Amino acid sequence: MSAVTTAMFDFHIHTTLSCDGRCTTDEVCRKAIEIGLDAICFTEHMDLDPADPGYGFLNYGQYCQQVEEARRHYGAKLTIFKGIEIDYQSRFEDEIRDWLADKELDLVLGSVHYVDGAMLSEEMIGRRDLDKIYLLYLDEVRRSAESGLFGVIGHLDYIKKFTGDARYLDSNEQLRPALEKALRAVIASRAALEVSTKGLVAKSRDYRPSFNIVRLYKRLGGRTVTIGSDAHDCQVLGTGVAKLQRICEKIGLLVITSPSNPTFRPSPGRRAR
Repeated sequence: MSAVTTAMFDFHIHTTLSCDGRCTTDEVCRKAIEIGLDAICFTEHMDLDPADPGYGFLNYGQYCQQVEEARRHYGAKLTIFKGIEIDYQSRFEDEIRDWLADKELDLVLGSVHYVDGAMLSEEMIGRRDLDKIYLLYLDEVRRSAESGLFGVIGHLDYIKKFTGDARYLDSNEQLRPALEKALRAVIASRAALEVSTKGLVAKSRDYRPSFNIVRLYKRLGGRTVTIGSDAHDCQVLGTGVAKLQRICEKIGLLVITSPSNPTFRPSPGRRAR
């Protein structure tokens, strides 16, 4: 069983440097100290699909500068990591690899928000067969892991953000083979699985992925997880992370506390074997 960690971490945070962030870097740092977090990782959005609302929004140079300023001002009280959340679509894999090639990052998080070139949304899901959407989604998750581009695979079962059904993927036996295939790809890639608390304040009222899926990941041989709130504003920062950390450690998972481990910055040219 993993050793119990008493420090608190939030390794999925967005600021106004992301197109949908609502707090500044400085505000996040002050709030993190206020609520007792020991370390945070900023994970600003990088979108490489020209059709995405966030395309071209991130100023990477400004991001680096703001993180360095935050470390100077708050480093005595808060460990600050610099990461990125890349919106993975397999058709943009070469562009992702090229963008990452010269970047210095502590954590590279890959998340799937699109299937078949269409952004996941309530409207999109309402027009199509849900099982088919899940199969396409899980295949993209598998591909994201097999790409070798990411140290962490983000918020699995993102679809339930729109359906509100916390147990659809857990209980659907038709989807189980695709789910297990995706989880095995994550494990083979040596990436960590992110467990996000964002769903606790959404209509599904559940982790992403659910803890049933986290247990399945563990049974299949998964060992490492990261924990993050996916905060886009300061009110959500750190939500539920301490409790989730204890639960993960209790079942024997290793909760990553320092994403600067080389495992979490894979070479852009490496593919899972």
